[in-house]
Amino acid sequence: MEDNSINKMKVLVTGAGGASGICTILSLKEATDNIIIGCDCNEYSSGLYLADEKFVIPPAKDKDKFLKGIISKIKEYKIDVVFSNVDEELLVFSKYKSEIPCSVIISPFSTIDICNDKSKLENIVPLPSTENISPPFLIKPKIGRGSRNIYKVESNEEMEALFKYLDFKGLNKKDFIIQEFLPGKEYTIDALFDGKG
Repeated sequence: MEDNSINKMKVLVTGAGGASGICTILSLKEATDNIIIGCDCNEYSSGLYLADEKFVIPPAKDKDKFLKGIISKIKEYKIDVVFSNVDEELLVFSKYKSEIPCSVIISPFSTIDICNDKSKLENIVPLPSTENISPPFLIKPKIGRGSRNIYKVESNEEMEALFKYLDFKGLNKKDFIIQEFLPGKEYTIDALFDGKG
């Protein structure tokens, strides 16, 4: 019997539990006949069970453990290309791309760094105002994702109470920004380019 997997690429999709990871896995399975491998730091992530093969890796917040773990798995599974879907991983993959023993579909480190840090991004892209604003407004981390730790505040008193709460949680208010609240629908876009323009 002939082994049809010999000519197939092995494609790794990280962040298999998130919406982008799940959509990437499903899109690749629909559009290609390649072997799709899912990975996540949570063994119960649903996207792992949509992939052809799966494994668990350490979270990217521990850069050294993550890098060692992902390189080991890339070699073990003989992976040809990586699609990363986790913000914390993007910085590591981009910064250490030359150490990754396969192709990585990723933007340059400087681009990812700017996109991850709202205080850097506001120098390039017009964003909701952070100066001379009155409630309601949003308080959110300068560096964050997935709508984590985002608060809508209706008054200055609520803002003071929120800062006490953040302090109680061990979060530094200097790591947050205050922006005007813009009502309406939010639209997000994930885009993949071929690198040729």
